[in-house]
Amino acid sequence: MIFDREENLSRYMNRADAEKIYGFIRSIDEKTEKGKYVIDGERLYAIVSEYETKSRSDAVLEVHNKYLDLHFLIFGEEKQEFYDRREVKEAVPYNAVNEAALCVFPDERNELILRPGFFTLYFTDDAHAPQLAVDIPRIVRKVVVKAAAAGFQNDPL
Repeated sequence: MIFDREENLSRYMNRADAEKIYGFIRSIDEKTEKGKYVIDGERLYAIVSEYETKSRSDAVLEVHNKYLDLHFLIFGEEKQEFYDRREVKEAVPYNAVNEAALCVFPDERNELILRPGFFTLYFTDDAHAPQLAVDIPRIVRKVVVKAAAAGFQNDPL
């Protein structure tokens, strides 16, 4: 899991992909239609959404197998929880259509607050629960970029 400023994205992925993603993020505003946007075929695509943040009891803790999640807020703020996938229990098995498995929230919390200008990057070994209210539920506009995990695999040592 990575939490950093948007302008530092190229530290964590190849520069060409980072520039494509950052260019797309800069093009989004309040008028951009919600939905899926292709950045580079199925290898890199984005989902623009707007929603009201929620309580932990209404949220989901998810993991993915094929895609990494990069979260960028256009406006608003949200809390996100994150855990090592090996340390959480799976509640709903992996579903290839949704590209996710759902997990049980652990008792202890690892939290951060995402605001515009920053991003979070969740790898396939990161369980994460986005969309959480910071204090009270508020409307946010967000872009989640899905990046094929195969492009991030390290060579074996």
